Amino acid sequence: VILDLDSLVLRPMDALFDVMLMEEKEYGGGDEMRKKKLLNQLPIHRNTRDDHDGVTATLYNKRVDTFYTKDYNMINPGGEKYAGVQGGFLMLRPDEDTFAEYIDLVLQGNYIEGRGWGGKYGYFFGGAQVQGLCSYYFGEIHPDKGVELNRCRINQMADAPRFDMNMKEERYRDARGKCRDGRKECEDCRETELKDILSVHFTLCGKPWQCVGFMDPDSLCSKLHSEWFRIRRSMEESTRDDNTDGNESQLLPRPKKLGGAGSYRPEIYHGYCTGVGERSYIPLTI
Repeated sequence: VILDLDSLVLRPMDALFDVMLMEEKEYGGGDEMRKKKLLNQLPIHRNTRDDHDGVTATLYNKRVDTFYTKDYNMINPGGEKYAGVQGGFLMLRPDEDTFAEYIDLVLQGNYIEGRGWGGKYGYFFGGAQVQGLCSYYFGEIHPDKGVELNRCRINQMADAPRFDMNMKEERYRDARGKCRDGRKECEDCRETELKDILSVHFTLCGKPWQCVGFMDPDSLCSKLHSEWFRIRRSMEESTRDDNTDGNESQLLPRPKKLGGAGSYRPEIYHGYCTGVGERSYIPLTI
């Protein structure tokens, strides 16, 4: 599993591992009910809100080598098919042949500046690297190997699902207010319940250690930042506990002081921010 440094895991991802690690003989045979139940647990990106049985059926006899999410925020209207794989989360089945194939792709250099890999994948930020290359690999070369996940559940960034109604470009007027991912109906990730989110990527919400000041206290961004600081505090508390043999824990350095003295928005920052901005962040003291 590859995560960006500004990511946070909130819930177990066992179902993803279980599906990827299923023996090939289990596809198309074996315990049918177990497989169906397992597949139904996956937070998959669906073509429509009701396309549950269709996606499950497609995966039923498929070997899954990769789970990923896509970043529809960086594409132009009509380009959803070529959206980049979001670099904040990748779950891969290790495979030397696949690795060698990636090396060959890079050495071939089939990347066109301003247009991307294969002339289609990667005209956006990060397109020359992972986000564009993986999109090209799973969209053009091996579309059967990867599965796109629901970005409101995995790699959640609290992004707006639709194009801005006030887009100035006249050529995009028909796209105003429509779903960025090309669907007729799309979930607004900013309204996803915290309990339904497995992992977070702090991009649009800002980094927790930047002590962001613009957030609505009831917004999802505020709740996600609060979770980051709650987990930080929990980590500090765990390092103060003793091992069962009476010795201090050697897993992590023991902080000199638990918690922070910051009074800025404690309901979000748990005492670790004295004001707005990165200089107001109280770092962990070792």
